[in-house]
Amino acid sequence: MTLRPTSSEFTRAILSAYQQASDAHTVEDAIIYHSELIDFFAAEVMTVRASSHHEEKKAAMIREITARAEYHRDMVDLLTDIAETNQQPI
Repeated sequence: MTLRPTSSEFTRAILSAYQQASDAHTVEDAIIYHSELIDFFAAEVMTVRASSHHEEKKAAMIREITARAEYHRDMVDLLTDIAETNQQPI
């Protein structure tokens, strides 16, 4: 990927991380891919903040992105707990 990915490259990278997270064979791999997604969402928030959209639309978009990031943060927390206690995921 280039230093300045196009939106299609960025979208492909996000979709790839989603696929890898859902297909992960180990808890540790799933943690890595969910963490990658959180990083992508942080970059997406920065892009929205720098955009020329109206402030209300920006706020709505950021709320939506943040909700997705929170889901993946919760997954990382859950998976980390599982890894630390050697539990079997359900």
